[in-house]
Amino acid sequence: MTLHQIASEQRSPAYRAAAFVEVAYAYTKAGLQGRALRYASLALETAGSISEAGTRSGALNAAARAASGLGTPGLALANRAIGLIPTARGQAYARHALAREQLKGTALEKATEAKLRVEAKKRMAMGDRTAGVSLALALPDSKDRDEILSTLLETAIERQEREVALAAAQGFFDSSRQQAALAVIIKNDVERGAPLRAAELVNSMEEGAGKTSFQLIVATELKKGGYDKMAEQLAPSSNDDSVRKTGSSETGQKTEGDLRIPSEVRNLLERRHRNQVSDALLRDTLSQVSNDDDKVNIAFELAALPDAGMHAADLLRSVGDDRVRSKAFRHVAEIRANQLMMPKSDQLGEHPEDVGAAVSPAEETDQEIQTRRGLALIKMDAAKPTIVRVSMPSKFATSADIRANTPWPGGAVVASTFANHNLYIAKFLEDGEGGGTRLEQAIRYQGLPSPRIIVVQSGTATLGMVARQLQGTDARDLIAHDGDALIIRAPILVAPGATLILSRLDMPVYKLSANAGAFIANAGEVDIVDAEIVGYDEKTGQPLWSDNEKSGLFRPFLLTWGDGRMNVASSVLTALGYDSVKSFGLTYSSGPDRVAELRDQARPTGTIVDSVFRNLYVGFHSYEAERIQVVGNEYRDSIVYGVDAHDGSERGVIAFNTVYGTMLRHGITVSRDADDSLIVGNLSFGNAGSGIILDRNSTNNILYANSSFQNTQDGVTLFESSCNVLTNNHLAGNRRDGLKIRNSFDVAAYGNRIDANANAGVSAYIANIPKSKGSDGQGGDAGHYAPLTSLSLRNNSFSSNGVGINTQGVSGLTMFSNRFVTQSRRLLGGDIRGLEGPILRLASQADVLIASACRPAKPVSSCRLRDMGYFEGEADLQIFNAHAGSDCTDINGSVQHRAFSSSSQGT
Repeated sequence: MTLHQIASEQRSPAYRAAAFVEVAYAYTKAGLQGRALRYASLALETAGSISEAGTRSGALNAAARAASGLGTPGLALANRAIGLIPTARGQAYARHALAREQLKGTALEKATEAKLRVEAKKRMAMGDRTAGVSLALALPDSKDRDEILSTLLETAIERQEREVALAAAQGFFDSSRQQAALAVIIKNDVERGAPLRAAELVNSMEEGAGKTSFQLIVATELKKGGYDKMAEQLAPSSNDDSVRKTGSSETGQKTEGDLRIPSEVRNLLERRHRNQVSDALLRDTLSQVSNDDDKVNIAFELAALPDAGMHAADLLRSVGDDRVRSKAFRHVAEIRANQLMMPKSDQLGEHPEDVGAAVSPAEETDQEIQTRRGLALIKMDAAKPTIVRVSMPSKFATSADIRANTPWPGGAVVASTFANHNLYIAKFLEDGEGGGTRLEQAIRYQGLPSPRIIVVQSGTATLGMVARQLQGTDARDLIAHDGDALIIRAPILVAPGATLILSRLDMPVYKLSANAGAFIANAGEVDIVDAEIVGYDEKTGQPLWSDNEKSGLFRPFLLTWGDGRMNVASSVLTALGYDSVKSFGLTYSSGPDRVAELRDQARPTGTIVDSVFRNLYVGFHSYEAERIQVVGNEYRDSIVYGVDAHDGSERGVIAFNTVYGTMLRHGITVSRDADDSLIVGNLSFGNAGSGIILDRNSTNNILYANSSFQNTQDGVTLFESSCNVLTNNHLAGNRRDGLKIRNSFDVAAYGNRIDANANAGVSAYIANIPKSKGSDGQGGDAGHYAPLTSLSLRNNSFSSNGVGINTQGVSGLTMFSNRFVTQSRRLLGGDIRGLEGPILRLASQADVLIASACRPAKPVSSCRLRDMGYFEGEADLQIFNAHAGSDCTDINGSVQHRAFSSSSQGT
């Protein structure tokens, strides 16, 4: 039987802890410090489970002494053990015993008290406060000793040497003096904006009036910052309305009366409101504004003007402070959305005076016009005028909501293990496309075939607490302090049932080392609140920026698995993610498969709100997730997508985000059976693809009051995605189409503003998609689709587009009361070119259905949005033939056959 077995089989925690201490001493004598440190750590962990306070204190003291002779990591473990001793006097005795232990074998081992006092003061004068406090603690209890400790405490607080200050404070034998000293440390943590650093200190204190007073100090600060749940858990009496919240209210957007705008700019804005100022003059004037506060205030005014949203966005892009800019963008998005949601009072129908095209010969009746192009114009009974009421949440998420529900840390159990021993991490040991594993960076850094990972096993921990708990273990170097930052040098797993908090109340900055292969995988809960997380290159000391050419190189990432929740609020995430599955940046995914095979899993979820995401491979990605709220964030310079709800993700909310500068594809993507989402009030501009795209059978989604402009492709793209409603959106200045619809039916577009798009305001068509081409035109499997397009256009406004509406192969187009204003170029194109006169004349009086002569069979499908009343009228349902057996693409001469046979329509 081994020593480990003998020690482990002791039933009593007290005996087991004592046995581990003896094994630690045995390995120390054998010169095996690594093993000795391991057993000292086991003794500490076991001592924590002893119920009787006196016995627990003795066991912790013994563990501290066993660890103290094991170098720097041993001292760190000893300090942690002393901090867990529940009584003030017990901590002071342990500090004294530890200090005397450290004198053994030195010239001062038998020094007199006077000599020790002199030497302690000498070391303090030399600036070596660590040695000074150790010598002071070796003195017996006396007034002189207390004076030295008080001086050390004061100096260490000034120099931000928290460990020295803590050792000095715990060295006072008098409990009242010790509590007063600890109060200084706690108040310093609070004053520095880091009250969570005091969590372990407060949690480990002996119950009594002293602990209660400390809890109130910290809880009051938490309450002021909006951390209501933390404050309530820590000190229920702190839940008092008299405690003024200073951080929970969102740093607010100024009201109109508070805005201070330079007079010359205000005059220009007033003239712009009267349409007396050109875009060029406005742009030139705004380029001269240099003060960030002025930029924010002017942007709010611009956002309230009908045609100045683009100028507001351009102005805010140059605001330097991430959080100020992000909050200003959210407010601009809300102002623009409110403008677009307002009912239009001047929708009087099409303007026939804009029509100059000749009408193709047709056989006309009062109700139907047959054309020679395989189309019929059918005058329908006008649908009863209604205003589509989008079912909006009663309240959209804010960072204050997340703060208020973040729990107080406590009861955390942290350990390290090897990656191949953990089902949630072992997946990343699988070979990647290049032959290496996706843990290659960690393997190289640690020099192990299966690298160590850090596991938060249970309870609630801050990442700073995790770092402190690892001190004195063989994983001690995997998290290190770097000034006011933590550098993480290993993968971290948050296990089911555990919670990890990353907050500026603990550390201002968290640097995930790309060189060491760091990332965070979550199967429990992660709350990222008021934090900054950086994918960090330790060689350059900078964020690890990426672009298309570097996108295959490892960068740290955040991943939430099935059963997990991750909340991100009022935080800045920079330089994360790379081109590898589950490693895109901020990802929510079902799985891993080996866990899902063992038990049922809930879908991953969370709230992402009021945060900045800069240069992520994908700003947000979900796979089989549900009810994720993505609200009020800024996504800038993403590589592939800004926001990407993918593969069966359901019932999400994507609202009031600003997405721009995406390098390769689209701003906001909803793809592959991603259903039932509300996409509202977003600003998406300046992206390499489209502003917003729905594709690959993503259905029952509502796009409401979004602004999508100046994108390289379309404002909104619908590819192979039926049963979707677009209402009150502004699609302007895009280099292709305002709204593009392909192979999608049951599509409704109501009350949208569609302006100055280079090709068409609306382009609707069918196409034969090659198997090698994905629905977004970027590769991959397009999946099953029906080559059938139908749509309803009501109360939309078209202005200055290359062509107003273009159709090819569309089976049905319903139009009513659309307006063409300064649409000086062609109104209609494709199959309906030349039909402006009769279409506009009929559509100004009632619904007009433009139906193909070949009526296709209706695919077997249901449209919940139609059942819920989001569609006005049912004219577009009359395009189908219940007895037909085809989609008409095989009928020679039909509009569907012509379009489907055209290779140019494959994108």
